[in-house]
Amino acid sequence: MEKNELNLKLLSVYLFKSMRVYAKGYELQKRYVHDYEIELILNSNGGMWINDYFYKVNRGDIIFKKPNDLTQGIMAYDCYCVIFKIGGYKQLIEKIPVIINFKQDKLDRIITLIDEILREDVNKDETSEIIINSNILKILSYIYKENENYNINKDYVINSSIKKSLEFINNNIENQLSLDIVSKQINLSPNYYHSLFSKAMGITLNEYIINLRLNKAKELLVKTGLSISEIALICGFNSISYFSYIFKKEMEISPSKYKEKILK
Repeated sequence: MEKNELNLKLLSVYLFKSMRVYAKGYELQKRYVHDYEIELILNSNGGMWINDYFYKVNRGDIIFKKPNDLTQGIMAYDCYCVIFKIGGYKQLIEKIPVIINFKQDKLDRIITLIDEILREDVNKDETSEIIINSNILKILSYIYKENENYNINKDYVINSSIKKSLEFINNNIENQLSLDIVSKQINLSPNYYHSLFSKAMGITLNEYIINLRLNKAKELLVKTGLSISEIALICGFNSISYFSYIFKKEMEISPSKYKEKILK
């Protein structure tokens, strides 16, 4: 029989707001999860990779990450995050799915619980640990019970074909990239890959590539002394004029003015 020693400890709790910070499709760095993490999505036009699967996330989704999961956020989304250690109850924990969606009434209850965890973590007294641990257990019980009658929407989960294509794009950002070129790398027809990619990422392949190139260009403009023409080529734009046109169209400022503004 499983030994259920609680050993529950909150490590961190915070509100992560990225909707106004990151461009749609921006990729956070990949990382391995060390402890248990609950992310409650409040607003989203993004998603995340967990191991070999991409999950498009929506308001009301709870993402449950376990130690040793490889994860990567695809911006942008706002969420609560609760990170904790727990001993025992492994059979229960293992049955909790990666993603599950809550309707408004239950969502409100969970938000209330997390808000209380935040307050107690900031204003600690002799009862805070009891309240925090109790609320974490309540959240876990909500997720576990909801899962009993929940079938994951297959639209959430995209297989590793998208992941492979993103790796190819990232490794070849300075080269010519098109729907035909990328889809050929993963042995899918262009039309099917276009549908699969747009559904998973919420933007077209071309929009994703442009966002990726612009994000890299912004970083190079600020962190290096490279010329505008050098940055344009490194980021895969075939001419300075096209780079300047796309940059100004998306950022509402020229590359040179952007650099001046950031470094001022």
